[in-house]
Amino acid sequence: MSNTRYTQWAWLSLALITLTQLTLPLVADEAYYTWWASRPRLGYLDHPPAVMAWAWVGEHLLWGPRALNLLSLPLLGFLAADLSRALHLRGAHLIAPVALLTPLGFALGVLVTPDAPLTLGWLLALWGWGRGRWISSAMGLSLALWAKPTALLAALALCGAWVVRERDSEGEGGEQGLRDALKVAALTSLLYSPHLIWSLTHGGAPWTFQAGRAWGRFGLFEWIASQAWVMSPLWAWWGVKVAVEITRSSHALDPQGRARRLLALLGLSQLAPWVIVSLVMRVEANWSALAWPPLLLLALDELADQAHKVRLACRLGAALTLPLALSPMLSALLPLSVGPPRDPERVGRAVEACLSALPSQQVRVQGRTQGLSVVAGRYQEAALLWRAGLPFHYLNALKRRQSEFVNAPELHFTPTQHSSQQCGFLYLGSEPWLGERCEGVREALSGERCELPDGIEATLCRCTP
Repeated sequence: MSNTRYTQWAWLSLALITLTQLTLPLVADEAYYTWWASRPRLGYLDHPPAVMAWAWVGEHLLWGPRALNLLSLPLLGFLAADLSRALHLRGAHLIAPVALLTPLGFALGVLVTPDAPLTLGWLLALWGWGRGRWISSAMGLSLALWAKPTALLAALALCGAWVVRERDSEGEGGEQGLRDALKVAALTSLLYSPHLIWSLTHGGAPWTFQAGRAWGRFGLFEWIASQAWVMSPLWAWWGVKVAVEITRSSHALDPQGRARRLLALLGLSQLAPWVIVSLVMRVEANWSALAWPPLLLLALDELADQAHKVRLACRLGAALTLPLALSPMLSALLPLSVGPPRDPERVGRAVEACLSALPSQQVRVQGRTQGLSVVAGRYQEAALLWRAGLPFHYLNALKRRQSEFVNAPELHFTPTQHSSQQCGFLYLGSEPWLGERCEGVREALSGERCELPDGIEATLCRCTP
């Protein structure tokens, strides 16, 4: 395949990403982060605030919360390609089409998630390391830490790569590398310190939140399958295979060979811990996303002159990515129970229709008629209702993960001014999620009485006469 064809693929992918992000309704997590942007803080219960700033800039200064996803793609491509050239790797011209024709690259261009600023920070840090610019490397690491706690592992690995960067094949020298590593660590700590100070004064969040995830579920095979999907199976296999072969090589290495080995170790160091963790819990696919930029560069270097393999991998990646490009159409056609919670307007209309179908369930207290309150049990429904502009309260579902909504007392459901009871509300959640917190009569609503989108249950809590 000619370079012109690869360029055409890259432009086509970019056009599909643009169309998708402009037409796909917000998913619940995106709505959640835009709610953060309405109340800027130095930190939140479950994540640092980089994704809040990402959504705020897009919402207030550009055309929407996803704007920076699209605008960051050329910068990501430049950093990856120039890092490849700095390390004397081949395949820099392949990076854009290959990366955009994977589900991971496509999602980075569309969805507002902490992984977007995280990936930008990581590539900036790697580029600074490859070019010997420690200030850029520190800025990238600090951005990654402001985006996600898992960046700490990557920061430690990259500082280690700085230490050995200047050593020769016998391991001698490297004093400059040690000094640079210390400077990177110091500046990164300084730039990250505001959030760290906030965390220390707020119970260790979000570190304590992430550490409190449920354990006890074997997820190794699911995690392996997820990695094969996000990168496409061929690039995932080749990236890991090439990196392992490089690290196992025992012959003396020139500076270029040592750089390749360090890049391989940087990639594998972001995979290996999750292999262990997946033995005892479910590991989400994006937790190990930082492994793939260095591993993909190594795979492209290895296969740059094997056009048939690159062509096959690109076609397979395109086959896996195409359904994502069709997601706006699929979102309109499929029930909301298929795929992630999404589409604030659609959910808001359904909840309003449910309320209007229950006129007899209005609560009459002390001679006054009071309409039912809407109470969300999960952050997903709460964020979608907020984005739809529908008034709601929040009462965290029992035995479900907490969210930043627990730190918004103005949204918490409390007894009304006309009643001392906690009742008279429509709870978006099942009866077990509500538990005994209804001080009235609980009633699970069937689809005939309250036609909510598939996947959203509703429980009516009526005040007793």
